[in-house]
Amino acid sequence: MAAPDEPSLFEQGGTKGIQLAGWKVTTTKLPILNTIESDTAASSLHLPLPEICFGNNCVTIHNPQSGLKLEWDTMSALRVIETETSVKVAHAAEWARGYVLFNLLLNPITVLPPLNSSFSHSTQTSSFFLL
Repeated sequence: MAAPDEPSLFEQGGTKGIQLAGWKVTTTKLPILNTIESDTAASSLHLPLPEICFGNNCVTIHNPQSGLKLEWDTMSALRVIETETSVKVAHAAEWARGYVLFNLLLNPITVLPPLNSSFSHSTQTSSFFLL
């Protein structure tokens, strides 16, 4: 066991942390939300989520002696976003360009030749009115 002033590292599943001088700092890194989790979160937040959302990640700083605990997690952070705001990650514009290019590869645009307007066409019509 480490001495009280020596840092002590620990890891369990997706959670890693360090204990030092009575403080415990942990980070939880889990995979991106699956479809069901993402749909549930988007519905409860009333907010469209990015395609890739690490919704189960968090950072915690805890001092058991004083009881002070600070925690930052994805869903709590998303709850304070205005619902009219579109959430965009730092590389959203690049992803959008990539998506457009990828979509063009899958569905190429067909360019039609211009219409030949060098000819003319006329008709003669007559009208009959019955009273």
